[in-house]
Amino acid sequence: ISPIDGADLAKVCVNAIEGNQRWINVGGPQSLSQNDIAALAFAALGIRSRVTHIPMTLARFIIDAAKFIGFNANVGALDFFLTSSTLDMTAPPHGEVTLAQDYAKRARRPAASTEGKISHWNLKPDANLKDVAPAVRDDEVRHRDSSHQFADALIGNETLIPSSPQSVEKF
Repeated sequence: ISPIDGADLAKVCVNAIEGNQRWINVGGPQSLSQNDIAALAFAALGIRSRVTHIPMTLARFIIDAAKFIGFNANVGALDFFLTSSTLDMTAPPHGEVTLAQDYAKRARRPAASTEGKISHWNLKPDANLKDVAPAVRDDEVRHRDSSHQFADALIGNETLIPSSPQSVEKF
């Protein structure tokens, strides 16, 4: 995975738009594994890294079984994460801000406090990971939507990311 800082990505996008590029492959300054990303997050928080690995076949079986018995809505994000974790999501490096720098900056920020997150994501004080994951997902959806709206405005209401095979023809 090649995580990229929002400001670094914005610079690449503006340059692509100004250069009339219709498609760009862009990644952050480093390529990291899921384990690397977890280790950086734990380090930024100053706590011992705790990662559990589950065999892919077992994870896929659990998700498929949950879908089969009717828990489709509850496993969508897990299914997406599982599927995307098998893909090579590295891209040509751009930008300067590393994920470790971003995590360190966020960990020092007052909003990184437990109280700040509880307030920001409208969580109960006794929230657990099961409560946090959907809140983070919903927050990221809002960021994605506002980024897409901004991009649409920049290019005259055309979509930057094809949402269907038919929309590719707009490019």
